[in-house]
Amino acid sequence: MYLLAKASDQLLTQYDVITPLMQYRYDEEFRHKIELAIVALLKDIWDGAEKICQIKKWQITTVSLSIPSQWTLEFEEKYRDLAVQAWDIAPSSIIFVTEAEALAHCAWYDRTDDCDLRNQAGNTNAEIILLLDFGGHNSNSCILKISELGGNNASFFLMDRPEGKFNSSKLQPDGARDFNWYILGRDGQHKRVMVPAALVLKTFEQALRLPMKTAEDRIVTAAELSDCQARVLVAGGTSKSRYLQQKIKECCAANGLREPLFLETLGTPGFTARISEGAAYAVAHAPSVDEFLSRGAGFGIQMLQRRSADASGTIWDNEALFMYTNGHPSATVQLELTGHDELKLLCDPFFNRDPSRLYYNDCYDLLYLGRLPKGRWTFGLFFEQSEGETSLLLKFAYRKLRSNGHNTRCDITISLYMRLGARTLHPGFPDQDQDKITGQLPQMFRSLA
Repeated sequence: MYLLAKASDQLLTQYDVITPLMQYRYDEEFRHKIELAIVALLKDIWDGAEKICQIKKWQITTVSLSIPSQWTLEFEEKYRDLAVQAWDIAPSSIIFVTEAEALAHCAWYDRTDDCDLRNQAGNTNAEIILLLDFGGHNSNSCILKISELGGNNASFFLMDRPEGKFNSSKLQPDGARDFNWYILGRDGQHKRVMVPAALVLKTFEQALRLPMKTAEDRIVTAAELSDCQARVLVAGGTSKSRYLQQKIKECCAANGLREPLFLETLGTPGFTARISEGAAYAVAHAPSVDEFLSRGAGFGIQMLQRRSADASGTIWDNEALFMYTNGHPSATVQLELTGHDELKLLCDPFFNRDPSRLYYNDCYDLLYLGRLPKGRWTFGLFFEQSEGETSLLLKFAYRKLRSNGHNTRCDITISLYMRLGARTLHPGFPDQDQDKITGQLPQMFRSLA
C-alpha cells in the first residue's frame, strides 16, 4: 500500500521494510500487479464474510477497516478505491478506524478479558488511560479520557489524535543469548547462521528508536494531564520484550506514574490480533452528532496570552470560557486581544459542571482560530439544523481599539462529523484534510487587521 498511495518520503524513511521495493516506485506495471493482488485478497475476504452472513441471515451494510495511525488521506483513498473494486458496497459505507482506536474499543467493550479497560481504570481511579501498542511493524498510541468510573453511563473519548510510527522489531533480544538458525544451502547441506546477542540488541534499539521516543513523549503528556494519576496499558507482540518492558517501566517511574500494565502478560495472549473486533465495536457503538450534543457536551474558547510577538510564553490557559452546552443558553464571550494572543475552541464531551468554565484536562481541541488582530472581539457559538444535518454556527464581531467605527460582524457555518474511532466531534468531513480546514479561519481573521 505504501507504493500505491505514493507515501511521503518522511513516512517511507521510517519503514525500512519497503526499501527493496523502492526501485519499483514509479513502475506502473508493477503497481498494477500489486493492485490486482490486493483486490483478489479483498474479494476472498468478502466471499468468506458473505457466506457467514447467508448462514446467519445477516446483511453487510458497513465495513470498518483498521489502519495504522500514521496513514494519511492518500492511503485511505487508495484503500477505499481498491475495496470498492472488490466489494459490493458503496464507498461511503467504508469506515476507517486507526489501530490505536480499535484496540481502545476492543478493551472497552469486550468485558471477558483481564484487560477490560473499565476495570483497569476503575480499580485505580484513573480517568486518563495511555494505550501503547508495539507491533512488529507498526507502533500506535492514544490517550483516553474516561467518564463516570464505575457508573452505568461510563464512556470514553480520545483526547488527541492517535500517533503511529513504523518499526521493524520482529527480531527481539533474549537476554545474552545469540540467535542461531540453520539454512539449507545450494549444495544441499545445512549451514549454521549465528547473530550475536549484542548485534540483535543494537538493531532492536535502532528499530524502536522512533516508537520509543513517541511513547516517552506520550507518557509525559499523560502524566501532566492526569496529575500523575494516569494508567499506562501496553499491548502488542513486541511488548513481551523484557528490554522494552524495562524501558517503559523506567519512563513511567521517572514521570511519577504507577507501574504500567502489559496486556500480553495477563493470560490473554494475542489481544492485539483482535484489532478488527475493536474496529467493528467503534462503528457499532458510535454516537451521531445529535446524540453527542444531547449527552451534554460542552464547548468553550481557550486563549494563549502574549504581551508581544516575541513573548516566550507558549502555555495555553488551563480554563476555557464557556460558550455552549445542550439545555443552556449560549454564552457570549467578549475579549480584548493584543494582536499576539491565540484562540481555539475546545470541547468537553462529558461536561457536567455549572456553565462557567471548561478545564483543559477534560477537553480536546475542536477548532484552532489562530492569532487574531488587536481589538475587541465578541464570540457566540450555536448549532443549527439544515436538511437533516447539524452544523456549527460561529458568530463574531470585531472592532479595532480606539476606533469609533462600526463593528465588523460575520456568521460562519461549519459542517460537522463524528470521528467514530475517537468518539469525538470535528469540523468538516471525514475525507477532508483537517489541516486545510483549520487553516482557513486563521487566514480569514488575519485579513481583518
